Amino acid sequence: MNVIMFHSVGMQNSNIVHSFLSFPVTHFEYLCKYIAAKNIKTSFLDEWHYNRINNIRDKNLYLTFDDGFLDNWVYVFPIAKKYNIKLLYLLILILFKMGKI
Repeated sequence: MNVIMFHSVGMQNSNIVHSFLSFPVTHFEYLCKYIAAKNIKTSFLDEWHYNRINNIRDKNLYLTFDDGFLDNWVYVFPIAKKYNIKLLYLLILILFKMGKI
């Protein structure tokens, strides 16, 4: 299993506290273009789970995004869709309970 974990994309010049953790949009698009050109298989979490419980060696690539920030939808999703890349969003569930999402 191969994982690339992101915290944010496209927010490196913003005033958010952790903007230094943000990956530039141009770099993210380049990465997706590379993944598509090399026919690297990206997968959702259900495929990982299936492979794990069936002892199947998993060479798929998983792109994960922490916290579910708006930039994931604004910048990441359109680029991933363009290149047919599967993504994993890891949301902060307490925000649902608090009514903030």
